[in-house]
Amino acid sequence: MRARSAGCVLDGVLEVALLVDASKDSFPVVGISTGYQTLNGFIEADVLGRSVNDVLTKNVPSAAVSRSAGKILHDFCKMCQRAEVDCLSESAFVQTCTRRDGSPHVVLCFLGLCEMRRRPYMMLLQRPLGDGLTCHLSAEQHTEFKEELRHCFHRIRQRLRLSIHASRAPSDFGGSGSESEASTCPERCKRQHWSKAGHRRDEVLTETDLPHFAFYSTRVQENCLLINDMRTAVRREADELPRGCLVFSDRAVEPSLEGLQFKLCVTGVTSKFSGLPLLGFTRRCPDDSVDMYPSMSKCLGKSVLVGMDFEAFARDQHEHYQIGYRKPPPNELECWPKASGEEIPDIKLGDVLRCIYTWAGRLKLTINDKVVLDVDMRRPVRCNEKYFAVVDVCFSATSLTLMRPTDDCPTMPPRRQTSASANFGRRAVRPLET
Repeated sequence: MRARSAGCVLDGVLEVALLVDASKDSFPVVGISTGYQTLNGFIEADVLGRSVNDVLTKNVPSAAVSRSAGKILHDFCKMCQRAEVDCLSESAFVQTCTRRDGSPHVVLCFLGLCEMRRRPYMMLLQRPLGDGLTCHLSAEQHTEFKEELRHCFHRIRQRLRLSIHASRAPSDFGGSGSESEASTCPERCKRQHWSKAGHRRDEVLTETDLPHFAFYSTRVQENCLLINDMRTAVRREADELPRGCLVFSDRAVEPSLEGLQFKLCVTGVTSKFSGLPLLGFTRRCPDDSVDMYPSMSKCLGKSVLVGMDFEAFARDQHEHYQIGYRKPPPNELECWPKASGEEIPDIKLGDVLRCIYTWAGRLKLTINDKVVLDVDMRRPVRCNEKYFAVVDVCFSATSLTLMRPTDDCPTMPPRRQTSASANFGRRAVRPLET
C-alpha cells in the first residue's frame, strides 16, 4: 500500500516517467506517469512491482538489448542506495523498448535520484527517438535531448517535493508512520539523519576538519558522486572508466602567503589504471550550463593543471579547447610533457595531495609533503581575479576528500611597494577579515 502511495505522485504527470524504489535490491517500479501510459500503452497492473530492467526490456529481442544500458541502470540504482549520498550525477542511455501491442521503438532514457521522506527513489524519464529496433542519434542530438530531459527531471522533482511537503504524510514514503510500517523500511533508512538540503548521510566531517570550500554540486559530470557534505568526490564505475569525475570548488580559493592552494586526502584507489589525478585552478566560474565541462579535462578553459602522467597543461582562452587528432598548438593548449626517465609514483589510501599555485606562477604537486612536480607555468597569479580549484578524480584515484589547509589564517598577497608607501614597511601582508 505504501509503495502505491509513493507512486501516486506521478498521477497526472504528462511527461514519460517511471518511479523506482531504489531501496530494494529488485528495484521495483512503484509509479508510472500518465505520459508513460500514453506512449507505451501499458497500464499500472502491467508495470507496478516489476523490476525496472524487466519493464524496459520486455519482449525486446536479445540482439536489441543494450548490455551497457543495463549496466548503467544497475550501477545507478546501487549508487542511489548509498546512505551518504549528497549529489549523484544523472545518467542517460539509448534503449530499444516495446509498447503493449508489441511494436518496438527506441527511446532515450534519463536517470535521476529523487529522494522522498528518507527513502531513495530513482526517476526514469523517456524521450521517444523513433520506431523500430535501431535509431541513429548524433552526439549533438544526444546532448540536446539529454539536456531537455534533465530540465524536465528537475521540474518534476521540484513538484514532487512541494506536493509531498504539502501533504505531510510521512508514512506514505517510509517516514515516521506506524510501528508496523517502520519495521518494513530498510534498517539503513531508520538510522539516517538529514542535512539542511534534505539528503541522507551516516557520517559527516567534523567542523574542525572542514576545508574552506566544498565541491560545486548544481551540475556534476556523468560519473561523479559527492558525499561528506559535498567534500568527497567519488568516481562511479571506477574499475571500468578512468575519467568522468571532474569537479570544481563551489567558491573562489582563498589566498595564502605562498599563493593559492588546496589539500586532498586519497580515500579510494584502483589498480585497474595508472596515473595521478589532475589538479589545478581555473578562472572560469562553475555554472549550470551545458558547456561547463570540457571533452577532456586538460582542455579546460582559463586553467593551469598538473598531474596525470607527470604532465602540466595551461589554457588562457575562456572556451574549452576542442581537441582532435592533431597535437594542439601552444597558443591554444600549452603542454609540459613528462621528462624521460621519470617514474610516476603510486598513490595509496591515506596519502595527502596538495596543489600549490605560487604568486610567481609555479604550479606544484606534493604527495605527503614531498614535491613530486614543480612546473613554471609562466602565468603569475592575477590578484584581481578569482580562481576556483579543479580536481579530476581520474586514473588510479577513485575518491578524493578535501582537507583543511595547514595555513588556517589566510593572508593577502604582498603588494609591490611604491615610493609613496615605502616608508610604511611591509604592511601589505595582513590577515583576511573573517
